[in-house]
Amino acid sequence: MFSFKHWIEVLEANARHFPQRAALHFLPDGVNIGETLTFAQLHEHSQSLAAALQARYAPGDRVLLMLPSSLDYARAFCACLYAGLIAVPLFPPPSRKPRHLDRVRNVVVDAEPALILAPADYCEGLLDLVEGRVDVLTVQHLGTASASQWQRPAIDGSTVAFLQYTSGSTGSPKGVEVRQRNLIANVELMRQAYDFDEHGAMVNWLPLYHDMGLIGGMLAPLYSGMPCYLMASQTFVNAPSTWLQALSRYRATASFAPNFAYALCNRVVSDNLIAQLDLSAWKHAINGAEPIHPGTLEAFAQRFAACGLNPLAISPGYGQAEATLCVSATPADALPVVLRLDKAVLETGRVTLAAADAAAVEFVACGYPQALHSIAIVDPHTFERCAADHIGEVWLKGPSNAESYWKNPEATREAFEARIVDCRLIGAVPALRRPGFHAPRPSGDLRAAQGPADSQRGATSTPTTSNSPLPTPSRASVPDASPPFRKSTRHWAARNW
Repeated sequence: MFSFKHWIEVLEANARHFPQRAALHFLPDGVNIGETLTFAQLHEHSQSLAAALQARYAPGDRVLLMLPSSLDYARAFCACLYAGLIAVPLFPPPSRKPRHLDRVRNVVVDAEPALILAPADYCEGLLDLVEGRVDVLTVQHLGTASASQWQRPAIDGSTVAFLQYTSGSTGSPKGVEVRQRNLIANVELMRQAYDFDEHGAMVNWLPLYHDMGLIGGMLAPLYSGMPCYLMASQTFVNAPSTWLQALSRYRATASFAPNFAYALCNRVVSDNLIAQLDLSAWKHAINGAEPIHPGTLEAFAQRFAACGLNPLAISPGYGQAEATLCVSATPADALPVVLRLDKAVLETGRVTLAAADAAAVEFVACGYPQALHSIAIVDPHTFERCAADHIGEVWLKGPSNAESYWKNPEATREAFEARIVDCRLIGAVPALRRPGFHAPRPSGDLRAAQGPADSQRGATSTPTTSNSPLPTPSRASVPDASPPFRKSTRHWAARNW
């Protein structure tokens, strides 16, 4: 089905076919290149660091990556996979506040890591936090080994590559087991959906402990052979214009960001700077990870048209950790679609377009499901497919779907082993089902619509307007060789037209 079985094969092939091509650049100030890794160097550094890890740890051990966005992060993540270890991306705690420390403590208890990799300034505090029961080191403290000392691990497509921990905002964090085959399927999905190739370029300021930053912003371009320009998230926060300056300077064709980033640029980027930018190469301004506001899309397209931004570049999408990342995408030849739905009808659990004088709720379409992946709209009580234009759970099925949560069989059964009573669409194979995620039943090409209220991905909620919540909760899931999945998400509606 896919050209590669696991991530080592991907980087080996890239190092063999275009060794001197730049794979990763780091922009310390958000604009100028400070360090570069070619594909050959990334492969060799991954082997060397993996050899150092293999000298200390056993295959399958977990390694918490609590590092800032940097080329060291890329080396460390790839080295874990080269060593047969399980990477666990996690944010460096921003403070000593109990809620931040509890988040780290809960993940440590659940993942039982053998090693935490962190910046030197964090090591002492983290060692105290884990009471000395886990190694806490910097990447430099691991030392260097010859790449020739690396031993190829016994891995295949079923091997767990890394754990993606959910936010834990509504309970204990759960670690999604992303297997090698899930990762390969999802980056291939994005390569096809967004035409990623060696002629493009990615600019990424999203943190690499976040799934959209790691998989969409770094691993997908590495897989596709396209250069990636990384900057620290704080650089963007301090000066949002650096994101657009990097896109302009390096003629980047793609970048991922949540809605707030586009809204922030609308507000703070000056007319003088816009006059200096050239965004004509930007083909995919991908907007996801939080509710998408129609006004933000329109304002961004209008404001930056002056520096060459094509309105077709505006690309709403939808993803979730349990489906590795990307679930639906907007093609490059399609403008974003905004649905104006009748609010009163929506409150009854059905969907209809609003009349001009009716109270309405606007939803932004988040694109289409991709090849080998499908979506069904299912009644959450009967587990039957919904009638057309009825609200139901979104169930996902496809090779990107993870298959389980780490050491959590009960949550795994609920989320990943759902079955449709009427199996004409998905069949007897279980589907990914995310409680709390509802959408109208599709009846043509499926579009996923993102609602307008502020929220955090992964929390059970209902679509809302800015001032009035709707009563229907929401849910989600996907189909293919891997089992389906169910998990609560927010502000999502799907419809086939």
